[in-house]
Amino acid sequence: MKLIATLGTTKANHTHIYYLGNQEYSEVFSFFALKKHFNINDKDVIIIGTSATKKWQDEFIKNFEFIEVDADNFEDVFAKTLRSIENNSIVDLTQSFKSLGFGALLSYSFSKSIGKKVKDIYYAQVQDNCNPSGSECKFVFQSLKKYEDIVELVREINLFIDSWYVLSQEKDEEFKVIHNNLLEMSQMLSVNDLDIEDNVKNLKNEIERLLNKKEYAYLYEHLKKLQEEILKIDNALDIFEYKKLIKFSRLYLEKNFLLQSLTMLFEAASAYLEFKTKDDFECRKGEYKITKGDNKYKFRNCLKSKLSCAIHSKCKYESIKELSRFIEISNLNNFGKHLIRVDHLRNDSAHAFINGKKEEFENKKSKFKEDIEKELKYFEEILLRK
Repeated sequence: MKLIATLGTTKANHTHIYYLGNQEYSEVFSFFALKKHFNINDKDVIIIGTSATKKWQDEFIKNFEFIEVDADNFEDVFAKTLRSIENNSIVDLTQSFKSLGFGALLSYSFSKSIGKKVKDIYYAQVQDNCNPSGSECKFVFQSLKKYEDIVELVREINLFIDSWYVLSQEKDEEFKVIHNNLLEMSQMLSVNDLDIEDNVKNLKNEIERLLNKKEYAYLYEHLKKLQEEILKIDNALDIFEYKKLIKFSRLYLEKNFLLQSLTMLFEAASAYLEFKTKDDFECRKGEYKITKGDNKYKFRNCLKSKLSCAIHSKCKYESIKELSRFIEISNLNNFGKHLIRVDHLRNDSAHAFINGKKEEFENKKSKFKEDIEKELKYFEEILLRK
C-alpha cells in the first residue's frame, strides 16, 4: 500500500490530535497519522511538494521519497501526482498548497477513470476554528472517496438515461447494487436481450432505499429521473411477447439506437403474425411441415415466407385469401407489405451508410429514422390496440 501526501511549507510548531474512525493519533502532520493507522512502511510513503517544502520540512520527510513539483505549473502537479498513484494507494490532501491539493484530487479522479483501484483519499478537517500554526488542534479525517463515488453515480445515472450505457468500474459498497444492475442491464440491452426483469426489480428497490436516506438528499433529483427511466423500461416488459418487443422498439428509437429498434420491430410483427395464426395451421416448406407448437422461429419464418409469396403472387397454392382463413389479421395483405418493408430495411441497414460524403450520410441517417418511425407507428396501431 502506498501513501501519497501533498505537503506545503507551514512549520510543524505543535503536535495535533487526528481522529480516524474510533482511533486517535498524536502527530505533527496528518500523513503520519495515516501512516500509523494503515501500518505503512517508510519506503511506501511519497511526499509531493515544492522546493520550499523540501527546504522547510526536511527533518520530517527525509526518510521518504520526495517528488518536487512547480506549484505555479498545474500541469506539472497533475502529471507527477498521477504517475505516483498506484493500485491500493491512499492520498492525503490535508497540509499543502491549494494547487497541490487540487492536482492530487484530479489525479485521483483520473486514476479511477483509467481503472486504477485507489483505496481512499483523505482530508483532515480542523475542529472548533482552531489555528494549527498557533496551538494544538484536533483534526477529523474525512474520506473524500464517498463524494467522488457520488459524483460518479450521478454521471452514471445521466449516462444511462441518455444512452442506456454504463462503464464497468469498481464501486463503493453503498452504490454497488445500483451500479451492478445498471451495468448488467446496459450490457443486455446492447445485444437486444430483454431478460432484465430481475435487474429492474433490484433497481426499483435500491432507488427507493437511497431516496429514503436523508444523507443523499442532494441525489434526490437524479434518483427520481432514474426511477422514471426504470419505470418506462418496466412498463415495456409486457406479458405478451409481441407487445414487449414493439414497446422496446419505441424505446430503442427514442435512444437513437436505430438498428436495435428496427430489429425489435421486425421481431414484434413476426411474433404478432404467429400469435394471430390458428393453432391447426400447418405451414409447409418443401417436404417439411411446421406447426405452431414447433420451433417458433422456424414457424415464423415459414409464415413470413408464405405471406411474401402470396403478396407477390409467386405461390402456386397459397393466396392472401387462403392465408386469411388461418391468420386472423384484418387487411392481411397490407400487414404483409409493411412487414416486407421492415424486412427490407433490416437487410439494408448493415450497408445503409457505407461510402458517400458526410452530407449524404446525414441524409441517409435522417431518412432511415423516418422510415423506421413510419413503420413503427403503423404496427403500434395494430399491436397495441386495446
